[in-house]
Amino acid sequence: MNNREYTDLETAKRMYELFSGIYRTGTPVKVKDFQILRKDGTKLNLEISASLIRNSDGQPMGFRGIALNVTERKQIEESLKETEKRYRSLSRNHWTP
Repeated sequence: MNNREYTDLETAKRMYELFSGIYRTGTPVKVKDFQILRKDGTKLNLEISASLIRNSDGQPMGFRGIALNVTERKQIEESLKETEKRYRSLSRNHWTP
């Protein structure tokens, strides 16, 4: 499946650069902020680890990777940031020396 089918243009470009870099250097990569689209249009936030697979002659033949869905964790983190922001605002507005 072509990554342009489930990503926006910017993410597709980042993925291309990521995998091109892995192919050129052979260096595994871990990325924490990829966003893809499901068929129903909902967005998923992923952490991706990817590395190069080589054949017995040492020639590149593909990629190996793991994608972890961190959507719920990111939503909780954002909610916590908003709560902390509101708490700080309340404490500043109601604090008297």
